[in-house]
Amino acid sequence: METDCSRSKADMGRCSASVERQGCYQTGSSRQCFEYANPEEKHFFVPDARKPVVFHLHRKGEGANLIKKDTEIPVSLRRVSSLRLDEHAELQVEILTNGVSSPMQWAARVRVVNGGVQPALEEFPFQAPLDGYASEIDMSINTPKPTNWMSTYQGGQLYFKTPTQYGRLQLRMIPGKSVMLVRSFFLNPSGSRNLEPP
Repeated sequence: METDCSRSKADMGRCSASVERQGCYQTGSSRQCFEYANPEEKHFFVPDARKPVVFHLHRKGEGANLIKKDTEIPVSLRRVSSLRLDEHAELQVEILTNGVSSPMQWAARVRVVNGGVQPALEEFPFQAPLDGYASEIDMSINTPKPTNWMSTYQGGQLYFKTPTQYGRLQLRMIPGKSVMLVRSFFLNPSGSRNLEPP
């Protein structure tokens, strides 16, 4: 039976509103904040039938049996740090600038040895592209980031490919620190481009 993500359970809290339905993902536009109780509040919300609030859900697809891991890479200025992606390829990160006082001064070069990399800007990056990969890319304050990105971090969300597999990950770093976080790392060992968790 196919899930209907348009009919969902709503939950309204004092300063939150969300919708949920089994078999669906909540999109970023469905995470909203409403203040009903205090008209003195900046975000005091008055319902208006002429301007309905719209919540969006995304139907879950067929999940894959993915390898998942979160880790950290020690980094330092102008030195190459690496992370093994699979038996054929590795990710290399070189911090180009690492301003302590301003994230505007942060930049890094990301390379996949024996593979490729490209930005992943979708809210649900569940299908790796077939082409468009480069052996290396530079990231900075201007690198586009997904809508749910935490502003504390610099870095980005990326697709990568090795000679036999596809994956995705997030590289997150607080400017001035000596470690880069690898989060939301998913690799499909079957060789499929499907990167949706089960």
